[in-house]
Amino acid sequence: MASERIKQYGPTRPVVGDLVYAKQDTQAEAGIYYLALSSSPEILRISSYTEKDEEKEEEEEEAPANGEEEEAVREEKGKVVVLSTEEEVAQYTIDDVVLPVPGYAVIYPTNRIGECYHQLMAKDGITTETFRHKTRDFRLPGGYRRLIERPMDLEW
Repeated sequence: MASERIKQYGPTRPVVGDLVYAKQDTQAEAGIYYLALSSSPEILRISSYTEKDEEKEEEEEEAPANGEEEEAVREEKGKVVVLSTEEEVAQYTIDDVVLPVPGYAVIYPTNRIGECYHQLMAKDGITTETFRHKTRDFRLPGGYRRLIERPMDLEW
């Protein structure tokens, strides 16, 4: 997916619909946003993610949470935002862009890359809910990885 993202949008800057780790001041001003799938998989909506939403998610789960792994993804999810305007894009660099590692607890980009994720999963008969297994050991909450990782303090 990283190669596809760079092929479609280039390696120089983020674009509307990309995911980035939120800057602290942005989180405080705008709140934390997440991508929620509506009843139709084709329709995506962005809404404010609150503690009440998190409590509701916990109540809806059929089996106990997958311990430390799921908690880490939830904390990480709180730091990830979808860039929705050109003004937001201007505040970030390509180094801030992250891609989801598929799972049920991650959000996906709202641009063509998000569509690519869903199309690729559909080819194998997988949906995001496939990762939410009743058996705790088989649950896959997912995660995030940076699109580009720049080496720091590199000596040659």
